[in-house]
Amino acid sequence: PKATSASASTAKKVSAAAPPVKKAKKVEPVQAKDNSKAILNLAKGKNSMQVFLYDAEDGHTVVGMTESAMEDMGIFDGDTVSIKGKRGKKTVATVAMIPDTDVSALDASVDGKYSGAIGMTKDAMKNSGVRAGDAVTVAPAPEIKFGKAVLILPYGDSLESAGIDASDTDSVFESYLRPYFEGKFRTLHRGDSFQV
Repeated sequence: PKATSASASTAKKVSAAAPPVKKAKKVEPVQAKDNSKAILNLAKGKNSMQVFLYDAEDGHTVVGMTESAMEDMGIFDGDTVSIKGKRGKKTVATVAMIPDTDVSALDASVDGKYSGAIGMTKDAMKNSGVRAGDAVTVAPAPEIKFGKAVLILPYGDSLESAGIDASDTDSVFESYLRPYFEGKFRTLHRGDSFQV
């Protein structure tokens, strides 16, 4: 007798019989996860650092890190880092080395949660959505390029409080922005806000 071979799709159709009966599994009750302290455990990783207030004379784009923390990350004084805070808010900054004694009281690396501490200005904290004592994830950002142009829009209420006419943009640029940016290396991230 001659036998013909069926294609794979035909074979599936031919051999499709009634599905086997499965036994019901015992369902274990799902225990509710306690999320009341989840925000405290957000950034526990290799590059997770605890934030402390750092008053930098160099502007809002400078963060302070100890030499040991910089060495662990493989970065140097003046390098650019990307900082990710709460709710995915990001900013970039230039690293300035600070002595280990400046953060010895904080000593964030003792409990093993963080790989060190990072000093951030109030503006940098606001841009990354954190406060002093919170955790941020810090990563080297060598791919940041030099900008050719930047659009800076002042807040209307800040101009009013400084006694500046909002329509006089030339005086805002000459009096505030030019001295702040001219001849200085400032890292900026889209959406950052800062005070001059």
